[in-house]
Formats: sequence, C-alpha cells, structure tokens
Amino acid sequence: AASHAASAVSDARASVRLQPDFAKGYYRLGSALLQAGDVVEAETAIERGLQHAPFSDELRTLLRTARAQQEERRRAALRAAKQAPTAALVTPKVDFDKAAATAKSAAEIAAVRFAAGAGAPL
Repeated sequence: AASHAASAVSDARASVRLQPDFAKGYYRLGSALLQAGDVVEAETAIERGLQHAPFSDELRTLLRTARAQQEERRRAALRAAKQAPTAALVTPKVDFDKAAATAKSAAEIAAVRFAAGAGAPL
C-alpha cells in the first residue's frame, strides 16, 4: 500500500509539473498525499488547486477531509502527551539520607587523601 501511495504521489506531482493550471492534478496530488499520510503537504496541494478552481466542490470536500485528519492527529498527539509523562515534568525520587552519606564519604576520602600528601582532590 505504501509503494502504491508513493507511486500515486509521484504521478500526481508529474501531472501538476506538466500542467500547473490543471486543478484536477492538484486534486489527485492532494488525494495521493493524504493516502501517503502527508496531511500538511496535501493541504498545500489542495489549496493550490483551489487557486485554479475556487468553486470546485471536489477540492473543497478534500480540503475539509485533510483539515479533519490534521485536527485528529493534533488531538491524538495531545492525548498521547497527556498520558506519557515527560522527563522535565517528573520529579525524580531522591534518597536524601543516601545522598548525604555519599557526600560525607566523599568528604572523608578527600580529607584522608589530602592528609596523606596526595594533594587536593580533583
């Protein structure tokens, strides 16, 4: 199915390249891009078609479909973002007693090294 969609996009691109004023070519390109999952580019192609045929019901309907798909993707992304916690928003659990003991151990090790003449710790 993906190769069919890619082939349809390629054919439709060739069509609008050869006949840039042919609104039906933009309809085909928009349809193929939607089938391929490229909603943003599909909207652009459909809008170009509407520049050549502003009263085309087919293009207007396809544009509504593309915009509805774009909105659904936006909503799905928002739902996913709400369900999956992000690292920036999650407060890590910190064992403060363990952190304090580690800091104390590091300080003790540094003091012993310094006293033994190993110099200041890095």
